[in-house]
Amino acid sequence: MLLMCSNSFISSYISALSPFASVIKADVGTQIVLPCNVSGKPRPRISWLKNGRLLSANSSKGHPDMDHKALLFYNLLPSDTGNYTCLVSNLYDLKEYTTELYVRTPPGKLKNVTVHPSTVVATVRWHVDNDGGYPITNFTLLYRPTKANASESWHMPQPVHVSPALVSSLFLFA
Repeated sequence: MLLMCSNSFISSYISALSPFASVIKADVGTQIVLPCNVSGKPRPRISWLKNGRLLSANSSKGHPDMDHKALLFYNLLPSDTGNYTCLVSNLYDLKEYTTELYVRTPPGKLKNVTVHPSTVVATVRWHVDNDGGYPITNFTLLYRPTKANASESWHMPQPVHVSPALVSSLFLFA
């Protein structure tokens, strides 16, 4: 954009110096940097938004830390998941660069676990409520007899690993 001011031309711009990832996936507890690598003339001001709300230097007791051109996360929390926008402005221009941050966590506990035993077969059913952002590729089932003492070891039925895509219940043969 060129602006005329007192018979002279002033060149103004804002541009990204590196591409912005549309989605970043990272593990809970890890460190990441969300960069806002931009340049501009006149020098632009950088602000950060999370889910459309302005982040201030005091927000969340310094989490994340704000550098001039980056957000720094030293210990990712599940609550850090969200859309982060780098808002870049100068006297003549305004640009927004948004990245979705998804914090992966360990899978949640199985829900609605039921066992329906019979004399030879037991049917085991469960529901997975939250995969934590990871594909669950198998389940491992261990069992021990109902009247076993605490020192008795656990047993593995066959098959040892069960793909969740293939079965919704498991039959155990004695």
